[in-house]
Parts: sequence; structure tokens; C-alpha cells
Amino acid sequence: MLISFSVTNFRSFRDEQTLDMTASTRVGAGHDDHCCKIEGENIRLLPVAVLYGANGAGKSNLIKALRYAAWMVLDGPRPGKHTAREAFAHMEGPGASPSCFDFRIFAAGHIFRFGFQVSDSQIESEWLVLEQGGNEKMLYERSADASGKIDIKLGNLLADEAVADKSQIHAFAQFAKSSSRANQLFLHAIHENVGSDSQGEWVRPVLRWFSESLMIIDPGEHLKGLHRLLTTSPDFAAFSSSFLKSVSTGVDEIIRLRTEELPFEHARDMIPFGLAQGLAESDFERDTVADYTLPTGGMMAMTRGSDGGYFVHTIATKHHAGQEKPFELPLVAESDGTRRLLHLLPVIYPKLKSDSVIVIDEIDRSLHPLLTREFVEAFLKVALQTQRQLLLTTHDTILLDLDLLRRDEIWFVEKDQRSSSNLYPLSQFPVRKDLRLQRGYMQGRFGAIPFLGDLEKLHAGREAAA
Repeated sequence: MLISFSVTNFRSFRDEQTLDMTASTRVGAGHDDHCCKIEGENIRLLPVAVLYGANGAGKSNLIKALRYAAWMVLDGPRPGKHTAREAFAHMEGPGASPSCFDFRIFAAGHIFRFGFQVSDSQIESEWLVLEQGGNEKMLYERSADASGKIDIKLGNLLADEAVADKSQIHAFAQFAKSSSRANQLFLHAIHENVGSDSQGEWVRPVLRWFSESLMIIDPGEHLKGLHRLLTTSPDFAAFSSSFLKSVSTGVDEIIRLRTEELPFEHARDMIPFGLAQGLAESDFERDTVADYTLPTGGMMAMTRGSDGGYFVHTIATKHHAGQEKPFELPLVAESDGTRRLLHLLPVIYPKLKSDSVIVIDEIDRSLHPLLTREFVEAFLKVALQTQRQLLLTTHDTILLDLDLLRRDEIWFVEKDQRSSSNLYPLSQFPVRKDLRLQRGYMQGRFGAIPFLGDLEKLHAGREAAA
């Protein structure tokens, strides 16, 4: 789970800004069932953070900061390339300073703090810390001098683990001092070069959090693996059918259409060239599914059965529409909103992997406000049982409701006179429980709304010019 995320000097964030997922002590009574207590620690975590702000205020930049940090951990720049960080650009000074990213996460029963400072050309510093009972135990620290020479110091926990569990981290650290790239995180080097079984008790959970738990969905993007889930899980297909029917999309059932058994070449030819390019028969193990989201909005998958044959699957929907005989439609024929909702349904599926942190930028894209609210309500019902979290950006004010969310689950982002984005929660404001938040927000009580200027003068100027 995500405890907090801080970012400094990245895109529109000049000064350090922190998204804090811990329950505020200032909120008072209400929605106590939203809080997940971490055993052994005096921390209660929240399942949802909903972020509001004007266009260009920096909502999506916070998501981009999360994505960039995760990219540095899992992929990273190629040798000799710049780090691709985007410093705050509206005044002199910050571009010469490093950008900083800092995470506090709860993974495998422990609290970790991981972060790094990065300039255009290299990683300036990096750290991984274990927090126990309010104390910090350094797992490793990495630094670099002006020439790019790397120094990596391991804490006692990793050094002791190398002896007890035969972890390769200690030996790899010695190797990394002389061979790691200046633009590469030490955590990424471990991810790339050390097998999971050899990453040890203290590094493996952090890498798994970035590679398996954190899921970021940009506007127009889809959650990966949906077709695989529909193809392999009848239970999820039934869940999806039931949800889409209950919210009046017109869909009564999600169905999978399977071709007859085909030679590999014929099956591959049914997948668009750009997606199938490079696919080889050796890429498919028995009982595996390779799924593809098509540019048209449809989906298809290719599977290799236990008997070795190849099959192509497409997804369709079944409608009754008051008719005696139902009719089928290809998924691409459904509305953008129905397809968008279907792609988001794994987020609220109770049997999805626990301990997931799902980030959705512009959740209201193509969704009716009532559907957005229904989606959030459905997520809250399953979140605490699965230790799942949801971070949303939206303009949809229907979620500004204290009957739905706590004050510390509602966040705002606003730019100051320096064009720097500032992040703050609703819990900073003294708000009565019966206040109509939607009206207060639109009136500018909490900031984070667009300044429209004097439109009458604008129209008068246009008329004069005409």
C-alpha cells in the first residue's frame, strides 16, 4: 500500500509536495470504516484519494511523477542517455537542481521508504530505508560525485542477510560500484541483474510493489490483462456482465468468441500486423494467453491450448433489448463509456490481486457522473478486504460528498503566482459535515478552480475587432 509520495522540482512541482494516504487526526468522526490499520504501527491508511484542480493546475503532473519514478525503477534510460527527468521550467535555478522522488510504502508486512535525486545526466543520490517502530534502519545508500563515480553503502540488515540467506545483493553492490551506469538506479540494476529468489527479504518486496502492485492508467489507456482475465476467468466474465447490466449500459452479457483450432501462422495473421509483428511460436507456452487491445477499441487474444493448438478469441456483448431473441455485438460497437467502464472493472473485482495501488487519470473520461460515483462506491466496498487503494484525478464534482468520502480523501492542486503546483487536502479546511461541498468548491472556497477573467471585456473586444 502507498503511505505517501513526495515530489520536488518535476514539471509543475517546484517545491516539495506530498500526497499523504494516512488518515488525518483532524477529520473527526465519520467513515472510520475507510481506515486500514497497519499492525504494529500507529498508522491508519486510506483506500481512496480523489484529486481536483483546474485544467493545467498539475493533477496529471502528479501522475506523471509517479509514472516517471516507476519507469526509473523498472526500465530506466539507456546507457549514455539523459535521465529524461523534466525539471520545473518557469524560472532559473531549479533546472540545475536535482529532482527528488520519495515513497513510503507498506509491503510484505513492513514499511519501506525509497527515494532518489536525479539530475539531467545522473542519479545524484538514492536510498532504501526500513521503518520499524518509529525507527529507521538504512538498507542501502547510493551517491555519486561530479565525475559520476558511484558509492554504494549497505546497511547491516542487507549485509547480514547476505550471510544468512545467501542473498546476492551484497556481492552485486560491490560489482555495481565499478560497473553501474551513472544514469541508472541501484534498485533498477538489482531488478535487471539479480533474480527474484536472490533479491532477499528487504529488497524483493519493494521491487514487487513497483512491478506488480502499482498500476497507472492514463486517459485513453486500458488496464493491461483485461482480455486475459475475461478469457481465463468465467467468474470475472459473470461479474462484468452483472455490473454492466446493473448500471443500464444495455449489455446483458459479456461473451467470448473463439475460433476453431488453427495453425500458428493462420492464428497470427488474424491479429493486426503492428501487434503481431515479431510474434513467434516459441513465445507461447501451453495454456497461456496473449491479449491485445486494438486501435479500434476492440479486444482479441491468442491462446495455445493444452493440446498444442492455437485459438483466437474476441470479445462480444449480448443484448436482449426487450426482444425474444438476443443479438450480439462486437465490443468495438459499444459506446466509448461502456468500453471504458469494462476496462476499469478489474479494479473493483474482489478477486483481483490484493495490495494493489491503482492510479487513474481522468476517471470521468467518457463516464456519466452517476457511473463515476457508482464505481467509487463499489471500490470502497472491496478496498479494505483487499488492502487495495485508488488514486483518481477528476473534474466531476459528484464525488465531493462527505456521505461518500472523508475530508482527508479529497485533495486539491492549485498553481501559485510562480506557476508552481501546490497540493493540499480538504482536511486543512474547517468544514461542517452538512456543507454542500460541490457548491463550496465551485464558488472557490477551497481554491483549485480556473480563473475565468473578465469574459465580457473579451467579447466586447471581439465585437470591436469585427
